[in-house]
Amino acid sequence: MHNQPWIDLTHPITETMPVFPGDPPPQILKTATIEKEGYNEFSVTCGTHTGTHVDAPWHMLEDGASISGFTLNTLCGPAQLIDARGKSKIDSELFTGRQLSNGDRVLIMTGHSATYGTASYYEDFPELTTECANLLADSGVTLVGLDTPSPDRAPFKKHHILMRARILIIENLMGLEKLSSFSDVELIALPLNLQTDAAPARVIARGISP
Repeated sequence: MHNQPWIDLTHPITETMPVFPGDPPPQILKTATIEKEGYNEFSVTCGTHTGTHVDAPWHMLEDGASISGFTLNTLCGPAQLIDARGKSKIDSELFTGRQLSNGDRVLIMTGHSATYGTASYYEDFPELTTECANLLADSGVTLVGLDTPSPDRAPFKKHHILMRARILIIENLMGLEKLSSFSDVELIALPLNLQTDAAPARVIARGISP
């Protein structure tokens, strides 16, 4: 079970990385040098939705929980990998034959991360259907991760459906194709422990069963 290599699903944070239209780009400033202070240090400024990150319900719901309100047991553990490559929308048919139950985590592989850094990444990504969002919410799933910038577009109806069910959303994953031979994976998603609506995260996974 544990002889598979860990796969990094995280986009690196750089000053030139793409960000959601309207969001501030990261700023990375060197504030100390070995030559002057005897050590290197940097100041990093970025939005809570920079790169690979986790959305908490507070992002869309005024009374929703912040990212610091979730336990590691929610963020880490077994996850089902759903192959949605080639689909123009992420619908409930993708879950045919898959058993979802309370506390499950789901990673949805669309292949869209291949367009990261191009205009089409934020313009042409596949969305969750309302039916699929309701299926995930009703099943008791606690976390949904995607290799797209969002599960939907304005007015963000699917965000609201998921977040009212207290489902965390990981956005901007990469490299899920490296896990495509597995239906189940072990997931570790570690957002910064901030009392905010979301936080950048280091997300890794490895295969469990074919």
